[in-house]
Amino acid sequence: MVAINSNYNIPDFSLSPRIDQVGVEERAKRFTARSIKTTSKVNGLKLVLNMIDLTTLEGKDT
Repeated sequence: MVAINSNYNIPDFSLSPRIDQVGVEERAKRFTARSIKTTSKVNGLKLVLNMIDLTTLEGKDT
């Protein structure tokens, strides 16, 4: 951590781990090549519908 002042600590992002670009690209290619089966689609859509915040749809959110 790099201290800017006594109240805030800002992480030193130069010390972040390196990313295996080839591995990430291969993994992404596998995900895009997959087909989602009908039952998985239905389950995913049901999950999304359950996650909708109905108060936002009513305009009553704060």
